[in-house]
Amino acid sequence: MKKIKIIAVALLCALSVSLCTACTSGTSYIISANGEKQKIGPYLFYIQWLRDYHEDIITSSGYTWTTALDGYYTEKQTLRDYLISNAKSQYLSYFVVTQKFEELGLTLSEKDQETIRSTYEDQWIKEYGKDGMKRILKTLKLTEEEFKQILSVQSKSIAIIEHYYGAGGELEITEKDKEDYFNESYLRFKYILLSKTDDDNQNLPEEEIAHKKELAAEILQKLENGESIETLIPEYSEDYAEINDDMSESEKESAEKQNKQAIEDGLIIDKDGIFNQTLYTYYDIAVNNTIVSKLFDMQNGENALIEIDNSLWIVQKCDIHEKEEYYTNKAEEVYQELYGDDFSKKYTSWLANLNYTFNEKAVEAYKPDNLTPLFSTATSEDPDDINS
Repeated sequence: MKKIKIIAVALLCALSVSLCTACTSGTSYIISANGEKQKIGPYLFYIQWLRDYHEDIITSSGYTWTTALDGYYTEKQTLRDYLISNAKSQYLSYFVVTQKFEELGLTLSEKDQETIRSTYEDQWIKEYGKDGMKRILKTLKLTEEEFKQILSVQSKSIAIIEHYYGAGGELEITEKDKEDYFNESYLRFKYILLSKTDDDNQNLPEEEIAHKKELAAEILQKLENGESIETLIPEYSEDYAEINDDMSESEKESAEKQNKQAIEDGLIIDKDGIFNQTLYTYYDIAVNNTIVSKLFDMQNGENALIEIDNSLWIVQKCDIHEKEEYYTNKAEEVYQELYGDDFSKKYTSWLANLNYTFNEKAVEAYKPDNLTPLFSTATSEDPDDINS
């Protein structure tokens, strides 16, 4: 099944598709905010895309969707409850951003408007056809313009942020602010990794670990004697990918890219050990804080051997200003760090001021159990055959 990716506020979600089968009276609105009822259409979009994205993953893994809904997605939430909670949050983000954008009297640039138009024409219409999109919009209870409003949320979020923190904003974050934060909060290093566990994450025999500790000490001495870490990484690091003929071309390409980065650039991390925000967000992957703490105490060019529970790291701290791209590649991330806490407080206050309540009758009517695929069948199913 093909997917179209949509960005809503700070969230990037894949959309596989669905068709609502529940429709009862009293479900035409999703929230009442400051006494005004808001149309349900945008919420339907979010609940259906979240529901179908997860169904696609679950069924492709060989599991039953209806059974999975009752299973626990988090420690305290079933998958069904998680999807509903997430859809509510997504909808509120859409509503708050849309309202605040209008309240501040902001407008989208011609470039942003063209991006939204081309996204709709070149992705959605191209994928499903004009008739297919008419059926989709009818099912979601959205007009074409309302659908484009959903597509515009990311651009509007950026416009609001720039209003406060961009050039000339009341809380302007300058280029110097960003550079200073980068210098204080980020570092770059290269490393050689020796694991103390096997492929099943079980501890290696003590004698094998002892041998690796001796090897790690030898590698560190070689660095102290002037040998380059760029030469030693391919020879010793267990994190350096081995390329063989059994790999596909894409796997070889990925491994070669990983190896090149290890030798030429190493890793750039912040004080939380985050080197890739996506990996951290979805998989909680970050450099161990013991390693991070040691590195921030080191000088450029200094070497160290650091032992943690499952591995041995021989590290060399490197100049973070060696290439201009090291900063430019992180500039947006730095900007987000600088405005993040303040903007989060603003968003929380905007949300609180809405004085909203969800129409739980509508939430129940359009819960994941009552949704079936929409976009995969959009050109062959008429919503009127399903929705009363």
